[in-house]
Amino acid sequence: TGNERVGRNLCNKLIDFKILRNPLFRMWIPACFLAIIGCVQIVIFIPPHAKDLHISDNNITLLVMIVGASNLISKILSAFLIYCNVMSKHQLIAVSLIITGVSFMLISFYTDFLTLSILTVIFGVFGSV
Repeated sequence: TGNERVGRNLCNKLIDFKILRNPLFRMWIPACFLAIIGCVQIVIFIPPHAKDLHISDNNITLLVMIVGASNLISKILSAFLIYCNVMSKHQLIAVSLIITGVSFMLISFYTDFLTLSILTVIFGVFGSV
């Protein structure tokens, strides 16, 4: 029982469970969980979709690189926006989820490399938030 008490105290020091009492936090947990699952699937979906549109392997690789680069830049910019109080975290997440969702609902309109690269930029910028 002594080891259990030490383990429980260590766990309480490492993880602040008081955050679970915040109703706004509890609301965002399922939304962010579902968004993360959807975002991972989209990165996996882009190369086969581009292959079906007869886009070359080099351009497919470039599309994946565009997602990564725009993702990195977006993380820096979103942190800056939140730090400068331009937008709240909740507003940024909500706007990003809406833009990402709408852009992928229109997937049938992205039919060539240029339009798919626009989609990957949108996903990289807003999907990473």
